[in-house]
Order: sequence, then C-alpha cells, then structure tokens
Amino acid sequence: MGTLAFKGGASIPTLISVRMLIATSLIGLTLISLTKLNKYRLSKLFKIEREDIKILMLSCFLLVSNLIVFWEGLASLNNIPMALGVYHTYPLWIAIMATLAFKERFGKIRLLALGLGSIGALFAIRFLPSLTLIDINIKGVLLMLAAAITFGGYMLTNQKLMKKYHYFTILFYNFLACLGVYSLMQSPSITLSQLTPDTIWYIVATGVVSTYIAYIAINIAIKKIRASNTSIISLSKPIIASILAFIVLGQTINYYQAFGIGCILLSIYLLGRRLLINEREAI
Repeated sequence: MGTLAFKGGASIPTLISVRMLIATSLIGLTLISLTKLNKYRLSKLFKIEREDIKILMLSCFLLVSNLIVFWEGLASLNNIPMALGVYHTYPLWIAIMATLAFKERFGKIRLLALGLGSIGALFAIRFLPSLTLIDINIKGVLLMLAAAITFGGYMLTNQKLMKKYHYFTILFYNFLACLGVYSLMQSPSITLSQLTPDTIWYIVATGVVSTYIAYIAINIAIKKIRASNTSIISLSKPIIASILAFIVLGQTINYYQAFGIGCILLSIYLLGRRLLINEREAI
C-alpha cells in the first residue's frame, strides 16, 4: 500500500508523516478509551520514569531511522524482491543481538525454524531463485540492510521497555517522534498538495493497517513471546501478501513461492510446538 502511494506521487515525507499522524491519533484515542474503561489512569499511561527516558529515546530513534532507510533503500533499489529480500534478514540480526546483548539462548529447533522461515520468505517474495548480482545497487542494498538492523534493534528495545510500560504508551511516543521528524522534512503545503485521490486512500490504509494495527500486533507478540520468536513468526507476511496479490491483482503463486510458503508454515509449526512445550514445562 505504501509503495502504491509512493508510485501515485506521494513523497517519502508525505507518506510517513500522514501515516504517523493517523497512527498517533488512533493510539492517543486508544489510550484515552482505556481510561474511560477505568482500567488505567491517563497520567500513568503517558508517564515515563526518568531512568527510562534514554531507552525510550533510543526506541524512537531506531524506528525513525528504520523508516528513513527503508523507504530510501526501496527507492534506490527500485527492485522490490531485492529490497524485501535484504530487509527480511532482520530475524537473523535480532537473533545475533539477542544473543550478545540479552544472553538469549537458541536451541536447535528455534535455529531450524529461523533458517526455514528465512529461506522460505526469500522464495515467497521471489528473491530466490532469480537472484542476480548484475547491476546491483550497492547503496540500496546497504540501506535495506540498515533497515533490517534498525528494525531488529527497535523490537529488542521495546521488549525491554514493555517490562515496565504498556505497549500503547511506547507506541504513542514512537509514532509521535516519527510524526515530528517527518513533518519537519517537508513544507505542509507540499504534503497537502500530494494528498490526491491517487494517494490518500493508500496512505490512510497504511496508517491504519500497516502502522496502527500491525505495530500493536507486533508489540503484543513481543511482550508475550519475545522479539526473537516474534520476528520468526512475522516472516509469514509474504504469505499474506501473496494471498492478497492473488485476490486483488490476480497474480498467481508459482512453484517456488509455494515451496517458500511451505517452509514458512513449517517454521511456524516448529516454533509454535517448541513454545508450547516450554510453556507446559514451566507450569
């Protein structure tokens, strides 16, 4: 959806600033609704302890950086399978960072799930087997690699923050930071001029579905099963994209994509089975 808005004439600052305006507004309304249900105090939901401000700022910085390098990398490469192929290495970077920074251990089953899911995703997005290094854009590849690393760091940082704070609180400040940065990158008159019938609905859909709903789902999963496991399960996104492409655009799924989807599903099954066993052993 974001790519379609981009192709329709929206610039990167327009796409992200309006997207984040929508997501920030929705998160703010969600926080207020929680207080109406008498579950939380509004002042408590928005409060961040002084000792945690630095890590919250790091979380915001990583998300802002991630969005910048992702869209710049996508524009530089002008090759969606290549861009997404590099970006989908983020579960590997999360595993490396989680091992080094959090001393997290990865057993054989989780490593197998990570490998299967990563390989499956590369086939599902058509990165494989058609990979070619001819006329490769090094700058674009490096930007997408930076996007993968910053997204991994963002997920791990939020994992630490959610030990003390509600994910809605963290997301509110995350989205607000992105909104502030991107609003300063372009004149409001230019942003408004680019909200045309060819772009507005894609941007709204991106703000609601790809940002508000998607980030809530990701952070809930991080809180429950940790960032490393969430990243492996999130490799299922190409499956959803393939199904939507078939329904909306009539694109068929080839044998290589079917193989990739099978690998991803097997990866999720193995990981889910391992998590269930761990949960039973903990009881």
